[in-house]
Amino acid sequence: INHDKRTETKNYIIVMDEVDLYLHPDWQREFLHDTLNFLKNEYPSNKVQLIISSHSPIIIGDFLPEDIISLYRDNDKSPKIGESYGFGIPILQLYMDGMHLNSTFGSHSKKYLDKIINNKKENKLSDSDKYLIGKIKNKNIREMLGEDE
Repeated sequence: INHDKRTETKNYIIVMDEVDLYLHPDWQREFLHDTLNFLKNEYPSNKVQLIISSHSPIIIGDFLPEDIISLYRDNDKSPKIGESYGFGIPILQLYMDGMHLNSTFGSHSKKYLDKIINNKKENKLSDSDKYLIGKIKNKNIREMLGEDE
């Protein structure tokens, strides 16, 4: 950045890969703001193009959809460009729509939650099901699964 050959007439491209890697979510929230302030101070001529990659919906949520290229893979085929979500979209929706997830639950817990849902439909909640329901911190999910039934 402070190289002697750097001049006001040159254009610069800065590429940063996996900018969210090892960052606490709160640091991810500050990443774009801090990076843009840094670039503004170091490159006041606005001749910088910043290209970043990230898997973090927190970071993606700071960008306008037209500034995002969202890639996904459909059934082991070649990568495709999908619709991009970003600025102003809640993180949960970014995970589901923008990052093409079919669930925001971990696979292990989702397996048990699906079993509990099926058991509830059949009116066959077991003591184990009720125990697990009681461990869920989200009151709405506990109630939906049949807490206190």
